[in-house]
Amino acid sequence: MKGAVRCTCPSPGLRLSPDRRTCSDIDECVSAAGVCPRRRKCVNTFGSFLCKCHLGFRLTYINGRYSCIETKIKEKHLRIGAWNVRTLTDTQASDRPERRTAIISRELGKFQIDIAALSETRLADEGQLKEEKGGYTFFWKGKPANEPRIHGVGFAIKNCLINHLHELPVGINERLMTIRLMLASSQMATVISAYAPTLDAQDEVKEAFYADLDKILSEVPKEDKLILLGDFNARVGRNHHLWRGTLGREGVGNTNSNGILLLTKCSEHNLVITNTLFRQKTKFKTSWMHPRSKLWHLIDYVIVRSKDRRDVLHTRAMTSADDCWTDHRLIRSIMSIRLMRKRRMQKRQSRPKLNIDLLGDTTYQQQLQDALSAALPKLYPEDKDAIANRWKEHYKDLLNRDTIPEMEALDQLPQQPIVESMGEPPSLGEVLHAIKNMKNNKAAGPDGIPAEVLKKGGHDLLKHIHALLLKIWEEEETPAQLRDALIVSIFKKGDRG
Repeated sequence: MKGAVRCTCPSPGLRLSPDRRTCSDIDECVSAAGVCPRRRKCVNTFGSFLCKCHLGFRLTYINGRYSCIETKIKEKHLRIGAWNVRTLTDTQASDRPERRTAIISRELGKFQIDIAALSETRLADEGQLKEEKGGYTFFWKGKPANEPRIHGVGFAIKNCLINHLHELPVGINERLMTIRLMLASSQMATVISAYAPTLDAQDEVKEAFYADLDKILSEVPKEDKLILLGDFNARVGRNHHLWRGTLGREGVGNTNSNGILLLTKCSEHNLVITNTLFRQKTKFKTSWMHPRSKLWHLIDYVIVRSKDRRDVLHTRAMTSADDCWTDHRLIRSIMSIRLMRKRRMQKRQSRPKLNIDLLGDTTYQQQLQDALSAALPKLYPEDKDAIANRWKEHYKDLLNRDTIPEMEALDQLPQQPIVESMGEPPSLGEVLHAIKNMKNNKAAGPDGIPAEVLKKGGHDLLKHIHALLLKIWEEEETPAQLRDALIVSIFKKGDRG
């Protein structure tokens, strides 16, 4: 209508409110209008949206454009892996040049994996094997030795972390294995290695597996961090609207019946599949190639609690890994958690601290003097000749070095008057005066005796100290106890460099 006023919003990210006078924000990240390139996530703003780098990446200007580059992984980050290795057994007919565990260890070390959940190990019973050169220790749980060598799960843990584990892995059955980790934040983490039945398995087998998994998940304390790893033989698809909070926006392919079982169990326990959280090329998401169609699918997962999704910096398939005679890719997840390392406890030899405040009471002074009178020897014992000769040799080598003084320099020094009293032995009064002038509340020497004890020790202690000083004066030999000192380096700001 001519002359009418029509209000419009200044940005395509805003829409007109029902009152036709104000503009409200449109969340482009939810409405799928905000599409971000690889390694970036959508962040909604008022009237628009931003594409920020994922955690673990930083924005870098390269070749005329900005790209998100993976930052250097710090030691505080834990690298978790999930890998279906198909088998860990070795046979004489095998054409592999090394042991299976040695090959797997080399590949895990190549990608700095700290703990890897292994599926389809095919080893019998339960056991462990340490690869000294490979740097990993393998734990597994399989079927009894008299049954077919199928299924089997396990863990591969760095040898340097074994001594810091508070518990070793526990095998539940040939499809489930758990381990509890003590984190540096004084929190526990439960890691589960799983190998789910295949799509063509019987329903009873699938129900039994998810019943055992549900029991384990229910027994994990709510305050613990939970990490579920393994080959679930399930395709979860990309319908994140239906499975909000469980499935991310970056899923792959369609959902199958096994995927429904996994998604349902994750939804029951508030778990999120981290493989679907990060925008990246499809080859970095998929983990298994179908033998007939040659198409790649995502069936190996790293799953955590929804509240802990911020701990996961990145989850991806390692396409550059050696196939190691398996049709599965290694899945690596980097998490901002750190294991608590065991500290070696050392015994401290400490003297009991003396309560010098009690010396102000005459009763305690008298008790101290009586105890010293009873403990101190009546005569100061003479040192043996061998000890005296050893001190003499020591001082002769250390202090009595031949020097050639410059006579001209000596002649230029001013001569001071000779003080005859300095050549006389110290008197009892001088020793008493020196002790009284000692400062209180100061740290004791190596003997642990503070100045207050010497002051309140009485006449007997004073006489023994005086006798000791006279002996040192006459023999011109200083005992080692009086020469020892404790030197403590106290760094100031900037001195450590």
